[in-house]
Amino acid sequence: MIASLVIAGSEQQASLAAFARGRFRCLAPAAWICLTISLIALASARNVDPHVLGLAYAKTLSFFPTAPWIDDAYWTLDVEIAFYGFVGLFICFGRRTWLVSGVGFVGSASVMFWIDYWLQGRADGPLASWMRALSRSRYADLALPRHGCFSCIGVIVWSAKIARRLRPRELGLAAPCICGGILEIAPSSQSKSEVTGQTHGAAVPAAIWLVALLAILASIDANARMRSIRSPRRARSMGLATYSLYLLQTVVGGATMKTMASLGAPPWVALIGGVAVALGLAILVSVHLGPPPRDLMPGAARWRRAHIAWTKMRGFRA
Repeated sequence: MIASLVIAGSEQQASLAAFARGRFRCLAPAAWICLTISLIALASARNVDPHVLGLAYAKTLSFFPTAPWIDDAYWTLDVEIAFYGFVGLFICFGRRTWLVSGVGFVGSASVMFWIDYWLQGRADGPLASWMRALSRSRYADLALPRHGCFSCIGVIVWSAKIARRLRPRELGLAAPCICGGILEIAPSSQSKSEVTGQTHGAAVPAAIWLVALLAILASIDANARMRSIRSPRRARSMGLATYSLYLLQTVVGGATMKTMASLGAPPWVALIGGVAVALGLAILVSVHLGPPPRDLMPGAARWRRAHIAWTKMRGFRA
């Protein structure tokens, strides 16, 4: 959802080549650095098959669409790349104004997918079994209709930001897509509850997602006020660090907590230590390690100038 919100704005003034270069520069360097850090963390553990680890590293490095990956968090990057390709079609054919309608079609298909999933979930037979298998398929992950309701919401939020109001068309798309998002969260929550032994059901994660959606909407309105704070560059750096944190939290944070617990640290101390290490490395990657390789890539200076001009035009500070 956040990715589609960002991408919907960044593609407006870019050619197809510049859009592809910009997405690659934003996605690849930090991912490669983070997966190398995760590789070191996993290699230091006992009973690790180096051949399996090497295969996972190679597939993650090349953004291969199927598992195994160094960290399960990387499964979303290929879904993002699929969305980039979808947006690239509108740029290629010069139909940028059709983006909301196109994503609205994908979002509607996603809502129908999950409604059908729940209807078939209460039935038996070949079609019901096929729907349940499809919902767990990696190919359904890569097909936008499975997660399209989230992408649609992101583009709608961007469109409302530009128009400074939520028009009837966007409102008519947003309401069913929010319901579709909840329908997708529910089976995922159920499967994780079975593994972890939690009993809260789908209500808690669905409520957390709705609160996060409201927070995103509020942050967009507050974005202009961010220019008045003393250090907007620091705030922006913290925002950029969330991508690296997402890629480091599971393996690096988990390895830190496991190590501290094995040394006798109380659970809450191990938790704080894992969060601190993952967050510190994420800031290091986003502020110091990630920018140099991005700046060495072809077209970096031109893309940066175009991005600054676009964000200034839209009232943002680059």
